[in-house]
Amino acid sequence: MSDVVWVALISAGGAIVAALMTQIMAMRSAAKQAERMAQQELLQWQRNEVHRKQKDAEDKLQEFWRAIVETQDRLLDALYVNSKKSRFSEGSLSTAATRAYAIALVMIPNLLDVAKDFCDACTDADTLIHDTEKTYDATTVASEWRKSFERVEAAVLEEAARIRQSIEAASSGVSSSKNQGS
Repeated sequence: MSDVVWVALISAGGAIVAALMTQIMAMRSAAKQAERMAQQELLQWQRNEVHRKQKDAEDKLQEFWRAIVETQDRLLDALYVNSKKSRFSEGSLSTAATRAYAIALVMIPNLLDVAKDFCDACTDADTLIHDTEKTYDATTVASEWRKSFERVEAAVLEEAARIRQSIEAASSGVSSSKNQGS
């Protein structure tokens, strides 16, 4: 073979090797980019999940608190407006307290003990209010109930702080994994 053919073969071989190397580099770059995109999507999903869980926990806590405040309204009505609904009617103090306890039982286990104590305090107040044989001092009933209400209030504030802390910890975990991935 002539020198020209050898030069042509070497040039063609070099061009083929260069093309293959370019293709391999492009495939590696595309794979890295796809991996980076997958990591970004995962981080976005984690952030969204953290926010969804926070919203869900806050919604449950708000529902619990609404039920607690409802018991306060019903107690005040029973004490001062003389709205003595049946102890077991839908609008009674005991029913509202039981609803708050049920919310804690099903959705917020951290508040279960304080919710049970609160439910018991509401039931005791409701019993005193509806006892036809005894007269009651509204101030005393409200004072005893208020102590239980304040314990629930403190527990709700603690739970809200715990939710915020867990969300901040999860968010910082997502941020640190993002920084490690980059």
